Amino acid sequence: MDAVHQRAVKGGKDSSPKTKQTTSVAGDGQEPADKQPKVEVLRRKRTLLDDILTVIFLGLVVLVFYHVRHDTYWLGFLVGALASVSVVIFLSKKVWRVIGRFLSEKVLNSQWTLVTDRRPLRKKQSMKKFTDQAWQVSE
Repeated sequence: MDAVHQRAVKGGKDSSPKTKQTTSVAGDGQEPADKQPKVEVLRRKRTLLDDILTVIFLGLVVLVFYHVRHDTYWLGFLVGALASVSVVIFLSKKVWRVIGRFLSEKVLNSQWTLVTDRRPLRKKQSMKKFTDQAWQVSE
């Protein structure tokens, strides 16, 4: 065991920050997994407000299902609406990913755009942010 784990076992305090975590970045496939560069990822700490809002939300979900449990029409309607909204969101993300890729590769990757600003959606995280915001705007 290393020194940090020994202190934790003995009841000592770990002085390392809890919000930082290192993960490997996928390379070009030629480097072994342990030789890949590490990237620092910041995680947001959970707060009491997050937990309270989660409990309130789950309570409301239980309350709605409790009130419609005997009425099969409305229970079916509720489950069908939830399923259909999930499908619409999934399809919307797929469509916006294609539109975003087109805009990034064809429209914004031209001689009129600065070299540093070309292909803004080439990174996976940028594309995810774009599709998440696009489906919320379009729905």
